[in-house]
Amino acid sequence: MKLTALVAVLGSAVALPASANYLLNAKVTCYDVANDKLVSNKPKSEDLIALCLGVAPTDPSVADFALTFDSDTRELHVVRRCINEPVQCQLSTQLSCDSAGQDFNVDGACVYQLLDNGAHDVQGTMLCKETERYSLKTHKYSFKAKCAGGFTLDGHSCSIAFTTGKALDDSSTCPAP
Repeated sequence: MKLTALVAVLGSAVALPASANYLLNAKVTCYDVANDKLVSNKPKSEDLIALCLGVAPTDPSVADFALTFDSDTRELHVVRRCINEPVQCQLSTQLSCDSAGQDFNVDGACVYQLLDNGAHDVQGTMLCKETERYSLKTHKYSFKAKCAGGFTLDGHSCSIAFTTGKALDDSSTCPAP
């Protein structure tokens, strides 16, 4: 959005993060038919991380990763909870975005395509209402996204909704593999 251009204008006086991964707790509901009845399954964020990693949700390695939304690349993805680790799985890509505001206060409405992770067929989209703010007084940047959408997962109808929370603290060291 526009805050990236603002950094170029103000230079080092503004300390905006180049990229920040914001933690989220996705509310996902998928539907199936069992005994001629419609039943719902509600996977947790840990289940989505496990799908990305190709492991069981009970695998201890799942705790080393986080489901996040990136304020720079505008992606829903899974990252390792430590410094300088690459994105493990990219789960969305931005299709379009309309933004309004001036300099420090930008609001946007963006549509994202949800992506396959290779092992599972995913088709669908989500709409996100995004807000970016920067205070010259406190020199603090904030980002918030509230998203909802529908998709199919291996042919099953699903919904997803989340609101971003705090930025991921990526100052920790990576656990040994």
